[in-house]
Amino acid sequence: MIVFVGDLHACTALYQSHPTMTGDTDYAAAQIGEFCRKYGAKLVLVGDVFNSRFPEARVIRSVFNAFAGVDGAFLQAQHDWQRDVGWMQLQPRFEPLHGRVMEADGIRLYGLDCLSGSELQEALSRVPKDVDIFCGHQLLEEVMGLSGESHMAASELPCRMNILGDYHGSPNEGRTEDGRRWWYTGSMVLCSRSEPPAKSFLVADSSASTGEIDVSRVPLLTRPFVRVDIEWEEELVEFCDVIRGRVLTLHDDAVANGIPERVAVPFVSVKYNAEVKDAHSRMVRAVGDIVEAGRLHVHFLTQSRLAAAVQPSENVVSRKLSVLDAVRLLVDEETSPELLRFVVDLDASQDPRGFIRKLKESRGVKDRVM
Repeated sequence: MIVFVGDLHACTALYQSHPTMTGDTDYAAAQIGEFCRKYGAKLVLVGDVFNSRFPEARVIRSVFNAFAGVDGAFLQAQHDWQRDVGWMQLQPRFEPLHGRVMEADGIRLYGLDCLSGSELQEALSRVPKDVDIFCGHQLLEEVMGLSGESHMAASELPCRMNILGDYHGSPNEGRTEDGRRWWYTGSMVLCSRSEPPAKSFLVADSSASTGEIDVSRVPLLTRPFVRVDIEWEEELVEFCDVIRGRVLTLHDDAVANGIPERVAVPFVSVKYNAEVKDAHSRMVRAVGDIVEAGRLHVHFLTQSRLAAAVQPSENVVSRKLSVLDAVRLLVDEETSPELLRFVVDLDASQDPRGFIRKLKESRGVKDRVM
């Protein structure tokens, strides 16, 4: 059995604006280490083990302690790369996987540190043909929707099975037309408020009956997280009415599940329309005392002016606008703040706000709404 972990981003506090919100990476690493010891699994770290090229001594000790008694290998990536000796190499039971073949439980692995450009292409050409799983820390063009120096196409994946780090979102797995499969480990903690909050690591094991390699996910226990968008008065009223009870319930459930107290304190990220009357002060009054008591971490983010601070008129809500209608509204000198409140009749894969932004840029129209 082999455990694959990417993007632990070990550090004291994930967010500079929340220096007291600590313990997330410690707890994630502790769960991974406990799993490996319980099942005798080898641990492969596919990059960004640390959140800095020069992590604090306390952070290094915490990771080493979490993985004590575990044999493993590691790759380096943008956040923790060292030219000569990687930090995990200071842990005697770990060895670098970059440019090497390693075998565990009959599964042959090969890994590459995060590379870019011609260096990446040359390194991919040297991946041995008899490797079962390729490990890397690269973004796929198909996932990102664009190409880049450090990106690679899924068609360039060198093995039948490929496990990657660096991408924290969704989709986190896929298959090429010729049958090559890829999985992203995802991050082990909430590195960004826009990420999916559910976290997991990957496990690869050879089936005793078929000899095939099975890859599955094992969920991690993490800090309770709530993402809230408030655009209208009614949404703000509801938030202020229910948030206290919801936060305290989340905390109690987390403690009941064995999550340590400092990680059981919920994190709430609120994006709100600042034009709703007294929005910020009303939210602060609703949660201020539990924040002060250390029972909640909250991040307030003022969103761009996406709508007028009035309830939308019925005709705007009910009317779907075509792209052509949107263009007409956009270039109309009388464009109103209703522009970004409409329901755009676009392909579901498109982001209406992003579409409008690009439309404005392409026509050199000044932003009269935001």
